[in-house]
Amino acid sequence: MKNYLFLLLALPLFFTACSDDEVSISEENTLNYDGANFSAPQLPADDYETAARFSIADINNTEGDTLTMIEVYFQDVPIQPNVVVYGAGENGRPGAELYRADIGTVAQPNSWTRHSLTTPLPVGSEEIWLAVTMTHQGTWRSVGCDEGPADENGDLMFVNSENTWTTLREFTNGQTSINWNIRGILE
Repeated sequence: MKNYLFLLLALPLFFTACSDDEVSISEENTLNYDGANFSAPQLPADDYETAARFSIADINNTEGDTLTMIEVYFQDVPIQPNVVVYGAGENGRPGAELYRADIGTVAQPNSWTRHSLTTPLPVGSEEIWLAVTMTHQGTWRSVGCDEGPADENGDLMFVNSENTWTTLREFTNGQTSINWNIRGILE
């Protein structure tokens, strides 16, 4: 009888642990500002880049680690999504592009897309930006977000028609305060 009770209690735990909806990487190996996926902001037709910036202060204890994977949550899959890693920039803009990969063939709606970098990048010696580029042909909800509030570096975005980097908070006149569901996995 005790064995059956144990099995009945253990089965829900097993299925919960195997869920693909939540990232199962420990926090000390993850660069992120976001919490669990909540939704995705509605953005009009345009070309966008959403990003999270990790300053030297954010990553100072990761020197010697390498960025091996980028994860992004998509509610609706945009046109031509790419993951991009930038180096240190200035004046609120990212620096040189260090890595880019097309993830359009693997991205699925309402789920995490995981991309393993073909060439892992060393981290810890300068700030990095983790970004997702995309095109919206209409008003879509693509890159997911948490419930907020926004970290000053967690809701960055480039809006092509305005040719500028901003935050989603500024873009929505303070109406939306979230962090993008963009994460970097370190080894």
